[in-house]
Amino acid sequence: MEIVSRDAPSIVSRDGTPWVALGTPGGHTITQAVAQRIANRIDFDTNIQESIEAPRIAFVEPNTLRAEESIDESIRSE
Repeated sequence: MEIVSRDAPSIVSRDGTPWVALGTPGGHTITQAVAQRIANRIDFDTNIQESIEAPRIAFVEPNTLRAEESIDESIRSE
């Protein structure tokens, strides 16, 4: 599998054939969001809509991690 990214859009190919293409707006969190969407698609076998809608986490500052509220509180508090 090969992943080509220039922030957005990103193309993931499988066996030399494009498999999924996606991108996102979002300023400095673009690469984090795209990577998480790709991981959802590959690792959790989500369809593209599920991958886009899945909750995300992001480093918004060097020492600040933001987790979306739809992520369970027990996970966010850790």
